[in-house]
Amino acid sequence: MPTSNKHHPPSIKLIVERFVLAMGSAEKSLLLAMRELARMHRLAHRNFDDFVATDSCDVSYGEDGSPRYRPKSHDFCEEFGRVTSNLDTMHVADRLVPRSFLVSLVSQYDAFVRLLLSALLLNNPNILKSSHKTAEVSELLRFDTIQEAYEWLVEQQIDEAMRKSHSEQFDFIESTFNVKWIRDDDSLWQAFIEVTERRNLFTHTDGIVSDQYLQVCRKNSVKLENGAVKGAVLTVSPQYSSALAKNNQVAPV
Repeated sequence: MPTSNKHHPPSIKLIVERFVLAMGSAEKSLLLAMRELARMHRLAHRNFDDFVATDSCDVSYGEDGSPRYRPKSHDFCEEFGRVTSNLDTMHVADRLVPRSFLVSLVSQYDAFVRLLLSALLLNNPNILKSSHKTAEVSELLRFDTIQEAYEWLVEQQIDEAMRKSHSEQFDFIESTFNVKWIRDDDSLWQAFIEVTERRNLFTHTDGIVSDQYLQVCRKNSVKLENGAVKGAVLTVSPQYSSALAKNNQVAPV
């Protein structure tokens, strides 16, 4: 038999406060992580440059002019492998760490929306009553009380809303709770859409720009960054991170 949440849902005030705290914590964590990453990256470059300066490598140049290093003898292979591996690791970390934080920010936002919707609907049963949401009698008979059945209906409604795009979720919020002010700030809304769609790219295409990303951004009048064309790879540059943190543009709720 399905189980229900017997506890009173947390207050909306507490949900919002926890979300704001999580966002602030994530921002500070990213700054600390990137500062340490930059230090380790500089160290990896210095170790590599110091190794090359010992005249232990032969240098050739590719067609694009980039240098290629090869140990002069087997005696240098182990150290060469170590310093190049450390440098390669730092280059990958420079790409992965910032975008992992962006994915985490949007995940925190999604969790916040779910908790907020749950609190609003559980505390205001008349809202769901007027939504024309229906359920099979066989489903309702599985529950011992009307309250348990109602909580299950709330979860079904929320599950349906959370499967929608972020823009469609706002359509649901506006229509369900009769609010129209959420998208009044065009610049905030456009930034929010771009962040959530960039997160989808990082999650599903390894950052490669897709038709869906372009279509959703254009539909919402998002000004795309230079080079954001189909097939291009988006990153989270220091400038992008700073703008995101400075304007607090992750959650327009």
